[in-house]
Amino acid sequence: MKKCLLALAAMIGFAGLATACENSFELPRHEREFRSQYRDQPASPGETTSQPSSSPSDWVLIGSGVVLLGGAVGITMTRIRGGK
Repeated sequence: MKKCLLALAAMIGFAGLATACENSFELPRHEREFRSQYRDQPASPGETTSQPSSSPSDWVLIGSGVVLLGGAVGITMTRIRGGK
């Protein structure tokens, strides 16, 4: 049980650091500068706005992440039930 609490405390600690990156104070200034640079430029006729296609390697990465996450959850649940 102590290991679970330690892991939970570590996750909460890292989550706090991640939210600090999210709330960067420099973001609005950079966004204003970007908009002011590109506001009056017309789009070239050859450009279209389309979503990028996903490659097979993207799906391989997503699948491996899901497998690793599932394995980690499975091992954790097995150890919790086993009492180790």
